[in-house]
Amino acid sequence: MKKWIIKISFVAVIVVLGVLLFFFGRQHEIIIEYGDIKINETEYSIGEELYIVKIDSEKIEIQNKTSKFSRSTSTLKTSKIVGPNHSIEVYKNDSPGETIRKDNFSVEINNNAKINLVSFINGFDDWYSQKKIVYDE
Repeated sequence: MKKWIIKISFVAVIVVLGVLLFFFGRQHEIIIEYGDIKINETEYSIGEELYIVKIDSEKIEIQNKTSKFSRSTSTLKTSKIVGPNHSIEVYKNDSPGETIRKDNFSVEINNNAKINLVSFINGFDDWYSQKKIVYDE
């Protein structure tokens, strides 16, 4: 009887460990949208300055203009993050001492996240949303 209790306990510990590793090791895609937005007839933009978005420890450079060497007019950037809880910090021109805004967010297991940078910088509440991943079958 004692051997069965030890075996069942061992299997339970392995199952719990597997669930925890899945939850905290799950990779999510973050989409950062930085195009102009219009709210109540007022248009908001990040302008042409260089912004540094720091999600956890990864730095993402965002600038809302096309250079003469690039033809890209995209207003989206993507990044991969791991785990459920994250922090976001935004500052200008690579000056981490002059933080514009800092906040925390979490991502559910099967979701990706979308961050609207213009809303985040201007202090709006709807800067963050999640979308469920749909797998093609």
